[in-house]
Amino acid sequence: MKHESGGASGFVLYGVHQSGKKFKACISIELLVRLLIRGIIQYCTATQRGQFTRSNPDDDINDDYTRLLPITYENLLIDSKKAMEMAFKILKDELAPDDVIWNVRKEQGFNTVVYDEEALSLLIDGIVTMPDSAHRHRAYLYAYEWATNPSSIPESITVDEQTVKQEEIMKVAKSFDVKRKIFVTVHNRDETYEGVLFDQYNTPQKTPNTAQSIKVNSQATPSRRFLARLMAHSVVFSKDEVERNRTSIALNSRKLVPNSTLHTAIKKSEKVVKTYEKDPAAYVDLVKFVGDFFYKLASHYVEMRPGANYEVRKNSRDESYIIKPIMFIPLMKIAFETWEAYHKNSTIQWQTDKSLDELIAKLAKKVPVKDPKSGVVKDVNIMSKENLAWVGKIVNEKLQISNNRLSQQAAYEYLTEEIDLKQLVKKLSKGSKKRAS
Repeated sequence: MKHESGGASGFVLYGVHQSGKKFKACISIELLVRLLIRGIIQYCTATQRGQFTRSNPDDDINDDYTRLLPITYENLLIDSKKAMEMAFKILKDELAPDDVIWNVRKEQGFNTVVYDEEALSLLIDGIVTMPDSAHRHRAYLYAYEWATNPSSIPESITVDEQTVKQEEIMKVAKSFDVKRKIFVTVHNRDETYEGVLFDQYNTPQKTPNTAQSIKVNSQATPSRRFLARLMAHSVVFSKDEVERNRTSIALNSRKLVPNSTLHTAIKKSEKVVKTYEKDPAAYVDLVKFVGDFFYKLASHYVEMRPGANYEVRKNSRDESYIIKPIMFIPLMKIAFETWEAYHKNSTIQWQTDKSLDELIAKLAKKVPVKDPKSGVVKDVNIMSKENLAWVGKIVNEKLQISNNRLSQQAAYEYLTEEIDLKQLVKKLSKGSKKRAS
């Protein structure tokens, strides 16, 4: 039975079903690529993401509905790295959603689509654009090229924040079936409606927040995988203590920290995570170290301890920075750097080294603070809001927190100096032999 055909001046899809003003069908990736290569399916800059030319960034050509370009045009606002990542997932049959969207433009006095309900066929004979799924179209073209022409495969690409080498791409491309079917939705609207389609397909959706995405897809990236392992190991960061549905702590919640905050903190050390994920023994040790680091820190701060109630944590947030989201960034970075120093030392074990306990204790030490009005000097906890050293680093003079890259770095530099981190790292690097990874 004939399922599809494609020619230079129109083509027919079979097995098509109509749903209101649109049509649903399955087509092969091979046919999709043929239509793209022949320029039958085109990209309209006026109704898609547009185009950008570095040599002439103010060139205002994006409102021209007649400006139709092939998906391979180099100046389209399509992220080739993202499209390649999607292509690799297509090769592995792991891309969702994987359907494509077309619009066959209406023309006055001419039927650009003709549907035969008995034959379940759809004749398409008009200008075909992609009001959505442009990246998927480009990704299918990449996947097809890699499967049929291995020399076109790049040396490496990035997939879910990890580097995938050419050899691995070749392996999956070799067995890829270019005749595999994918779904296509076909609209039949005039060109001005394509922008509406683009908007409806992209903006009204209720996308999950970062916390929810991390919760439901915990294995997607190295940082997420590490967080999942950490939450499984650590009593401080267990599911009972971590907010997994919101990117902030609700007003009446007793939760310690959002998973999105921990994820951001871990991503600061993503290079370490990626490196040691390939070394199972070291990776397990790293997870345990980070978990134990914060467990030891919690011995100095009751608000960090498992089971701490709402009042304890609320009072802490009113008076201290220790469990404010910004503080988990430098603390996590310190934990990672400290572990690396121990890992490179083959003679000193962090589990029994008192220097680690001393280092962590300094994160709860007292610092002298002089009252600007009375001139009286008193000792306060380093994380206290009374510690004026935080002003200009993570807060302004009104003690309003600024959580950005510069303030996170300022907090890290201040804490590492106060706890003498460099001294411990130096001690561990002296006279030690780098262990094999």
